[in-house]
Amino acid sequence: MLEKVMLIGNLTGDPELRYTPTNQAVANCGLATDASYTDSNGTRVKRTKFWRITAWGKLGENLVAYKHKGDAIYVEGDITAKFVTGKNGELQCNGPEVWTAQDGSSRASFEVTAQVIKYLPSKRQADQPDDATAATPVTASTVDDGIPF
Repeated sequence: MLEKVMLIGNLTGDPELRYTPTNQAVANCGLATDASYTDSNGTRVKRTKFWRITAWGKLGENLVAYKHKGDAIYVEGDITAKFVTGKNGELQCNGPEVWTAQDGSSRASFEVTAQVIKYLPSKRQADQPDDATAATPVTASTVDDGIPF
């Protein structure tokens, strides 16, 4: 069996970091993904889905340290269902979290426990002038040591 979700979207806010009582790091953030299609009238329709991302350990600490609201990321992980106790005492899957936005519209968000997070170029990085690349940090791969490979 395979249960995995892969998402590319933008952070809806700055990731937040907290620690469990056992000192385990856990970060939470919102992610918005867009999909669009053309309806039967030929009108382009855009749909946004909201995801709640949870990242544990170093994965979460690094997310908080390097990413901010509006930044694009790739997330790979498992969908985490919310469970409630039914009238007969059995656990039932409650599906996505449903909430009301500030404008009064109904929204739903799904929760994903991240296993992989990759940082994608953000609009903020794309808007920087070309001379900003001169400030690229020196790493082992950027040093020209005369070795031809």
